[in-house]
Amino acid sequence: MSIDFKSFIDYETMDRIKSIQWFKNCGNGYELFDTISFPTVCLNSWDEARDRYESSDWDDVTLEARNELTNFLSAKFNREYQFWNEITLFYKDFLSKEVFPSVKEIIKTKGIDETVFVNVEWDILGALMEGSYRKQYRKKGLFTELLKIYEAGHFPCGWEGEYPSGHLCVY
Repeated sequence: MSIDFKSFIDYETMDRIKSIQWFKNCGNGYELFDTISFPTVCLNSWDEARDRYESSDWDDVTLEARNELTNFLSAKFNREYQFWNEITLFYKDFLSKEVFPSVKEIIKTKGIDETVFVNVEWDILGALMEGSYRKQYRKKGLFTELLKIYEAGHFPCGWEGEYPSGHLCVY
């Protein structure tokens, strides 16, 4: 039986992403985090958030989470993993046309530091990739959890402690 990369496309997560009200609740409404698998630390300002998302520690955490997924797929589901690049390109095209223009506009309108966009781009693509391989990677992935934060109108931006122990920082 032949497998096509489109059989891995997670249309449900794509729809969820299109409906996000970006950064709408930053600074308030943290009670929505009951569904997150990680304990959270709530931040009070974009300046505080910047200190976290510009840190190499946050980069290390998100890179480790991405590597967990790709290493797992490479070792256990190599045939399915062969579609990674095609799936990524499909999602990047979708995001660049249907999601990221509005995210960039909101960042500009709200006067948010433009470097936030790099984090959004990485996180959202990570959530889509975890969704694509949900059947193989049955673990709750970090990016799937970060997507819930974005859906709540907040910005996930850092980590306190040693991943995966510790706390997710959210503004």
